[in-house]
Amino acid sequence: MARDIHPNNVQMSLGEHLEELRRRLVLILLGVVTAACVMLVFSRWLIYMICLPLFDTQQVLNLQGKINTLNPATGFMIYLKVSLIAGLVIALPWVLYQIWMFVVYGLYQSERRVVLTLIPFSAVMTILAVLFMYFVMLPVCLWFFLSFTLGYPNLGSHEPGWLSRFLAQETAIVDAERPPDEDTLPAQDDPSTELEVGPSIPVLRWDPQQPLRGQMWLKLPENELRLHLNGQNHAVGLSTRSMMNPVIEIGQYLGLVTTLLIGVLVAFQTPVVMLVLGWTGLVDPAWFSRYRRHCIFLCFVLGAFLTPADLPSMFMLALPLWGLFEFGIVLMRVVRRKRAESQTA
Repeated sequence: MARDIHPNNVQMSLGEHLEELRRRLVLILLGVVTAACVMLVFSRWLIYMICLPLFDTQQVLNLQGKINTLNPATGFMIYLKVSLIAGLVIALPWVLYQIWMFVVYGLYQSERRVVLTLIPFSAVMTILAVLFMYFVMLPVCLWFFLSFTLGYPNLGSHEPGWLSRFLAQETAIVDAERPPDEDTLPAQDDPSTELEVGPSIPVLRWDPQQPLRGQMWLKLPENELRLHLNGQNHAVGLSTRSMMNPVIEIGQYLGLVTTLLIGVLVAFQTPVVMLVLGWTGLVDPAWFSRYRRHCIFLCFVLGAFLTPADLPSMFMLALPLWGLFEFGIVLMRVVRRKRAESQTA
């Protein structure tokens, strides 16, 4: 079958193509920078939303609902980084539009229809990937990692070894040479030396509206001991008895989120790639059906490769990838049938 007539009668020289490319790149850069500047206003709120699944998991596991920084400049650098990435995501439709306006001169009518179908389809799969990662995969991975960390043995009350006690006694020789002040030592038979139970600390779910100076309370669900002093509420996080206390740094947490997001985005583009293969006729959908077991095994391999090395995240990605693979086979069959009908018409 003969190819369609080119939609444009205008022939562009190499210099005109390069000039058009330069103009489109400048427009793309201006769009991304503008979107990033706008996102500077909402970046702190966006960082809070990204960390919200972590705070929910900490609350469920009775951990301190905080995220830490190890560098004074970390907060500002994370703020700029998230603003830039968010600006790129917001400007993505503008970027795709500029790319489309550049390549449209080299496409035929049938190719333009396919591209105009693939772009919205890919955008929908991208949105579904982000929602799946945020609401399903990220909470499951966080719960697995943190609960596994807290599953280590607790720090029990044990006596130090004989060598530790001996070294402690040797380092206390200098202090032992000075006789203690007898006035500061209570008599053994003095009944006043017995332990007394002090006032209990109230457990609250909301901070007092007008706390008094020096007032203390235990704040739930953050598991923080709070003290009102100098007009501010100061908090001390209560650690668990586990030998490992998870202290999460925001840069590492965002790295985990980015790794999960990239893996899910790549996986959710599987139907798009299979649709292109079916439209071009490079691969027959019957071939995928014939090697279905091998493709399912490949889904689990990709699930382990595109996610952190843990079983829950691997299965949480491999199973949807399997479903997307089956969906891609259906799309390939539909496209193949329509292409055959158009050729016979």
